[in-house]
Amino acid sequence: MFEELRPQVPKVKQKELPAIDAKQREIAASISQYGEIKEPHDARVSAAVAGALIALREMPPKLNPVIRSVMNGVKVSELADSSSVACTQSQQLLPVQGER
Repeated sequence: MFEELRPQVPKVKQKELPAIDAKQREIAASISQYGEIKEPHDARVSAAVAGALIALREMPPKLNPVIRSVMNGVKVSELADSSSVACTQSQQLLPVQGER
């Protein structure tokens, strides 16, 4: 879209295009950085909610979202403590499943 609107800039404003290009690159980099931060954060939040459900022994009708969230928590986790918590949650899920 940015490239499509570029030819419509009046001749008087053409000298400002390098500054606009720099801002566009800055904004694109910020959006990319946000995406890199958001993805693991979302996985951790989902894993925490799944862990809470497991600890409360309140399972939804479909277990796939809970299992997927815990497994993604293990996969995305960079800390050993978080991985061990997710593994413990996985172990606790088995008896809960047996109660269903």
